[in-house]
Amino acid sequence: MSRLLSVEETGAVAAGGLLRFGTEAEVLGSPGLRQAVARAVTAPADRYGQP
Repeated sequence: MSRLLSVEETGAVAAGGLLRFGTEAEVLGSPGLRQAVARAVTAPADRYGQP
C-alpha cells in the first residue's frame, strides 16, 4: 500500500492528481478535498448515466 503524505494543491487540481492513483486512492483529511474528489468521480456518471 502506498501513501501520499502531503498535497500542495487544493480543489480540482489536487483531486485530479489523486485520481491518478486509481481506485485505491483515499483522501483521509481535508473535507474540501474529499468533496472535490467525490465531485470528480461522480460528474462523468451524472453526465453520461449509470450503466
